[in-house]
This record gives sequence, structure tokens and C-alpha cells, in this order.
Amino acid sequence: MDNVSKNTQEKIIEAALYLAKNEGWKDTTIRRICKEAGVSIGSFYHHFKSKQEVVNKSFMVFDNTLLKECIDCTSPIDEAKNLLIKQAEFIVNEAGMVTAEYYATLLQGEEKLAASPNRVYYKKILFHIEKAQEDGLIRDGFSPKYISKFLIKFNRGCIIDWCLNEYSYDVLKSIDKELDMIISLFFVDKK
Repeated sequence: MDNVSKNTQEKIIEAALYLAKNEGWKDTTIRRICKEAGVSIGSFYHHFKSKQEVVNKSFMVFDNTLLKECIDCTSPIDEAKNLLIKQAEFIVNEAGMVTAEYYATLLQGEEKLAASPNRVYYKKILFHIEKAQEDGLIRDGFSPKYISKFLIKFNRGCIIDWCLNEYSYDVLKSIDKELDMIISLFFVDKK
């Protein structure tokens, strides 16, 4: 994909996220997204098959921020935890009170990019967990892939619980505290 196409796609996703957050996803139309992004409807359909596909690819915006970060950690466990919290912060800050609408849309769609193990987010979590294994920090009986999948599934579950409870608590504080409990189950303390 050339830079012009990539920029147009990013503008459409950013406009969709902005409108969804400010007007709600259900009320956000393709026409409205195009107007906000400053692109034609034809351009929209050149890049996306549907509004559903925009939601699906919107999770890649977070992954793009991770591509810009270098991996240089003092503790691979802390780095993995930080990535999980950053992902939750991204969802809270970018989607806010329409997160439930995003997840409902994702569940109805065919392609599940948000849950793909090929995402940069997933690969970076796995990288840090593998580093923890190299450092002898993983308890016996657990593989890095299992732990990575579990932590990501836990994070997603917390966000869905936050939605189910109508955004009534500080999900980031909850995730931070509960991740510490989970980390103690999988990793040995070598301090």
C-alpha cells in the first residue's frame, strides 16, 4: 500500500473513531465518516468494504503506535504488563463509552483482526513473555504462548466487564491491580 492510500485509510479510521466517540457508533454513517475525513464515498469503498471493516481495522491504530516504540525493557514482565495497560488505556481513551458498541460490531463481523495472533500487540506481549522465560521467571508448567494468550484474554474480559457494568468503575486501576495478582500466578519473584 502506498503512502497516499495508507494516509487515506488512516484518515478514515481516525474520523470514524472520532465520530463514534462523540456521536456513538450506531449513529455514525459512512457519509458522515467521509465528510469528517475529507474523502469521497468512493474513496471510502476503495479502502473498506463496510463500516464494520473500519471498526475491525481501528484496533490496528493501537498496533501502529507500538511499531514506533523500541523494545528496551528492564523487566520483561513489567513491559508485558505495561503493554496490556496501554492497550486498555487506548480503548478507554479512544472509544470511551461506545466500547460496547465496538465489541458488538466486532462480534457480528466475519473478520476478527482485533483477536488475531498476528497483531503487533500480540507479538510484543509474546516477545516479553519469551524474554521472561529466558530469564527463568516463568513458573513450571506454563508456556509463553499460553501466558500471552491468557493475559490478552484477561485484558479483553476486563474491558467487556467494564462495558457490562456501564463504565461505572475505573477499569484501568482495576486491570493494574488484578494483573499483579495474575502475574504472581505465572511468574517467580526473583527480586
